[in-house]
Amino acid sequence: MKDTSKSLVNLIVGEEEKREILERIKFLKSLQLSPRSVCDLEMLAVGGFTPLDRFMGEDDYKCVVKEMKLKDGTLFPIPVTLPVDKEFVKTLKS
Repeated sequence: MKDTSKSLVNLIVGEEEKREILERIKFLKSLQLSPRSVCDLEMLAVGGFTPLDRFMGEDDYKCVVKEMKLKDGTLFPIPVTLPVDKEFVKTLKS
């Protein structure tokens, strides 16, 4: 199990990394987020969902729904996912 007692996950980037990211995203597909997903993203960014450092994958999602724990056994009572429709996923694979 992960030891999360010492620090929160912090996904906020500094100015230099921010500039690099802004250059890279010019070439990525965009996705319209719902207000709920924006809130979840903000919570991830500031450590509100520690120990998560991204939206949950399928394995963590299934464990949380069934057992209220992440796959590694860490207690986590709510699934945090990014809802994406199948059509958008298909555009990523092509």
